[in-house]
Amino acid sequence: MSKRNRERGSDTAADGSLLPKIQPHEDGSSSSEFEETVIEIEKEEVRIEKPDVRAYERTATDYPVVVQYKEDHNEAWKEHTVLNTLSRNGAALTLSRSITIGRLVSMVMQVPAAERLYDKDEPVYPMLGIVQHSFRVPSDDGEAYSVGLAFIGKAYPESFKTNPSQCYRLTGMNEDGLWLVTEAASQFQARKHSRFWRRFKVSVSVRDEVNRISRKEEVITRDISAGGMSFFGKIAATTGDRIKVVIPETDFYTIATIRNVSKPIADDSDLNVYHLEFEHAELPIELILRSTRRAGEASTSETPTENASRSDERTTPGSGDPEVTKF
Repeated sequence: MSKRNRERGSDTAADGSLLPKIQPHEDGSSSSEFEETVIEIEKEEVRIEKPDVRAYERTATDYPVVVQYKEDHNEAWKEHTVLNTLSRNGAALTLSRSITIGRLVSMVMQVPAAERLYDKDEPVYPMLGIVQHSFRVPSDDGEAYSVGLAFIGKAYPESFKTNPSQCYRLTGMNEDGLWLVTEAASQFQARKHSRFWRRFKVSVSVRDEVNRISRKEEVITRDISAGGMSFFGKIAATTGDRIKVVIPETDFYTIATIRNVSKPIADDSDLNVYHLEFEHAELPIELILRSTRRAGEASTSETPTENASRSDERTTPGSGDPEVTKF
């Protein structure tokens, strides 16, 4: 069995740059309004001390796996593939079909005993997973979808036995590190763009209209998507304000609107989480993921999550809610 070839060619803008630049606004203004005067704010590197929502680090693999999925009581299919990334409580793989977020799939994997939570002496490792993302990816072999799964063990929920099309949401972890689930009232609405849990440095500039200057700060992302991002920080801006975003490792920059400001779970930090929507530029997500991987950030999550079936923060209405969040 060979691992699917999902490498993508280099995308370039018309001017030869790696990533697109912001387009002028309808009123004729552009990002230059942020470039009259910039004050660099000297500060210590932002450190996020609170625990991550992932209990285990994911690593790249090519372990064989057989995936079985039940559309309903009358229709089911299975597919042989490999695990792209694996942790003790989750994995990402590529399938030839899309799967609904929140649905349950069963797997039989061939992974080392060190990667297992049970059945360590058995020839195969059975596992059930809840779909956290499913989106189309480039492939030379026809249609291909990247699917992210949260592991829940090998015991089927009772509700699945009566309704195989039941959707589930994550509610926490058990003492073994596997995810706990409950039935979702309805199917999750997929976001327009999948969000990727990646942490790296970006530069944000906040416009001071009174003094006609822009204050630039370096912050740490929490997640990104083609249409926006969220980051940890403490800036002089709030919901509805427009800020400039620059990703130093690339040529990408744009103006973004702050759609919401929330607090992380940890109470020992005065940092906020700022949720942004890009206004005029769409971030080529494959390029930014490859860029941050080359930068050596193997400890961050390389697989996306819709965040539709779990919550990792306290929010005001509209933040992290898949039915209302725009990016």
